[in-house]
This record gives sequence, structure tokens and C-alpha cells, in this order.
Amino acid sequence: MPEALLETVALSRRFGGLLAVDAVDFQVESGAIHGLIGPNGAGKTTLLNLIAGALPVTRGSLRFRGADITRRDAARRAHDGIRRTFQNLKLFAEMTALGNASLGLHGGTRSGIFAALARTPGQRREEREIAQTARRALEFVGLCPMGTAGCSRSRAPSSRSRRCCCWTSRQQGSTRPRRRTSPASSGASASRAPPSSLSSITWMW
Repeated sequence: MPEALLETVALSRRFGGLLAVDAVDFQVESGAIHGLIGPNGAGKTTLLNLIAGALPVTRGSLRFRGADITRRDAARRAHDGIRRTFQNLKLFAEMTALGNASLGLHGGTRSGIFAALARTPGQRREEREIAQTARRALEFVGLCPMGTAGCSRSRAPSSRSRRCCCWTSRQQGSTRPRRRTSPASSGASASRAPPSSLSSITWMW
């Protein structure tokens, strides 16, 4: 059996006399998508905060890629690959969908500000890798269909490329999106595996 990407063992968090998270055990395998379901006050957000490093653990342990990260802070966990997003619908309107999706990937790069200013070969290589990973993620959720990788940024998108991820919402204009065809009705497989290169964990709610 392959080693779990993320594993919690008896993870607990107490706020004074309130036990918000009580001895939670679970595993997340690489490439899997999981949902955390429960009523209000069940401790879902607290559990995610414990995993992301926003709250310290009262008891238990947390392992990521085989290493114990229970005492690592949020910045170190983000660099390792555990990143958290908040429920905020305000994206950067002047940036493309591809640019917005690329933002979270810069936490795992090695190039600093001086390498970015000098546009070193290593920095440019990392930017290409980030764009490729972000594009695969957008393709996976249907926001950047196959065939738009070489879309032109110098002219308005045609009716065949309205959902090109290289254009901002303002460049797209007020064009109504075309009705999307479900995988089942188009004959494609309804079950899709997430991009294999996305081995980090991002919590979204």
C-alpha cells in the first residue's frame, strides 16, 4: 500500500474547556480528492486550520510526505506544499485566470526577488513550470479547455475561444458563456484524475 501523502494521528484541539477537534485520524493519498462534511460547529474549519498551521495542535501528530510537520509553522508548511485558500470570490480582475491560478504556486519556488528582476534562466524555467501546472489545473476543472494553450493575446477571443484562460474577464467582455456539455453526455469519461503533478494539498472552502 503506498504511503499516504497526508496523515493525521489522534489530532486534537482544545479551546479552554471546549474540545473542538477530538482525536481525528485520516489519510489522504496522492492524487485523491476528499471532502470534509459536517454540520456547523463540528470542527471542520478548526481541523483545516490545524493542518495548515494556522492553529497549534493540542494533542496528536501530523505527517506530510513521511515527515512529522506537527510543529512546523504555516509558512514552512506552505513551502512544503500545504496551502490554504479562503472563501473569497474577489479575484484579481486585471489578471488572467491562468495568472490567478499561478499565484499559489510561487510559494514552492526557489528564485527570489533578485532572480526575478534579472530574469535568470532558473527563474524563467520555474515560471514556465508554474504556467504548465496552473494550466493543467484549469483544464481539469474546465476553465481552460484543451486547444487554448496557444491562444492569441493580441486580439479579442473568437466565439470558439471565449473561455481562453489567457484573457482577463474585462478582455472577455460581456459575452455569455456557451452552455457546457457534461462529460456523460459527450461520451467522455465522467471520472477524471487530477493532474499528476499536483502532489501538494490545497484546502478550499
